[in-house]
Amino acid sequence: MIKKYSALLGAFLTAMSFSLAQPMEIAEAAQESTKIVAPKAPFVYKKDSPSWQAFCQKYKLNPEAKGKRVIMDCDLTYLNDDFFALMEVLKLHQYGFIKLEGISIVGANNIVAACTFETLSTLEALGYRDIPVYMGTDKPLKGFKNPEEIKKNVGKLGYLGTYMHLGNYTKDWKSKAARENAKGIDFLTPSTLEVEDKDATTFMLETVKKYPGEVQIISLGGLMNVANAIKKDTSFAENCAGIMIMGGVFDTPGEMLNKIEINWWYDPAAVNIVSNAKWKKIMILPHDAATYCRKDLNFVDKYAGKYESNIVKLVKRDLPKAQTYMPETALEFFWDPIAVAALVYPEIITKKEVRHFAVQENWGYGYGNTFHWPEGQAPSGVGKGEIILAVDGKKFYDFMTDLHTLED
Repeated sequence: MIKKYSALLGAFLTAMSFSLAQPMEIAEAAQESTKIVAPKAPFVYKKDSPSWQAFCQKYKLNPEAKGKRVIMDCDLTYLNDDFFALMEVLKLHQYGFIKLEGISIVGANNIVAACTFETLSTLEALGYRDIPVYMGTDKPLKGFKNPEEIKKNVGKLGYLGTYMHLGNYTKDWKSKAARENAKGIDFLTPSTLEVEDKDATTFMLETVKKYPGEVQIISLGGLMNVANAIKKDTSFAENCAGIMIMGGVFDTPGEMLNKIEINWWYDPAAVNIVSNAKWKKIMILPHDAATYCRKDLNFVDKYAGKYESNIVKLVKRDLPKAQTYMPETALEFFWDPIAVAALVYPEIITKKEVRHFAVQENWGYGYGNTFHWPEGQAPSGVGKGEIILAVDGKKFYDFMTDLHTLED
């Protein structure tokens, strides 16, 4: 009888192990399909590849942008809009259309230490190990505000960016506090890469001095790093090729309150310094344009039928989980990648105007509000630039997903 029950138990366990093995095998297969294989030799240029030639033929990229040396100044948080902008810049660099001189980290979305952790970890996860990263500042030029005073003087804001992380502040990107502040800590392996010794402003100044007239600044966060470069060298702006800035709000309601956009609200004084500098060309991609490119929860479906690059695998693997804790606005708008796309593929632009503008930097109800005037009707002492007010959403999505899906 004991033998009979032993035999029955053995058969039962064998059957159970078989039934359990099937879902495990399926799960392993699914995991294998999204496995990211980092390139063995980062940035192997593929400008002569058929897919790149077809891409260039389809999009007729801006010849003025070709060959430009680029500094990307950003407040990257994992899988947020600045992450997708970085993916564009990496591919444009990998295929030789631009030369990415380095990434400088600035505050607005998060503290610089956390953004540095996420940037280095993202680069290493995708195999881009030779892109230098420089830490800048997350401190506004006139110092941090008290969050309670912000609410009292400006109003209740749904998103405070870096201010949400000051309770666990650090300047050490390797620290526990930096990891705890990082949005991508649940997905990213801490990087073995190192940040560069020099700070972001020094990097900017030295690079522009070395390559006068060749360096394009792409500013996607607060403008403190760029403003500090201008304060140290008043010829900095005129020695750049130009600057593309994601920030401000002009003709549409702001992200939170009527005339507030987080990058410019975070440090209005820095915006006013940068906008008044002598740039060869200054382009602004404000919140207005982002309203034409809303990000939905099915964003990963836009990669369907295209080559599964490491970027695509990473997005498919992590974005559905990340969407459960991202701020609602992070799921609604693309901001930064539109700025990159508009710079190299201006056909997405459907409306632009030259306007004067300034941001209210005096403390009070209007703090951080964008003010603007038609060309020729502005008061003295305000900036002027080309404002991109509307874009073609379909053209943008086609461009970005085609770029992301170029071969590794």
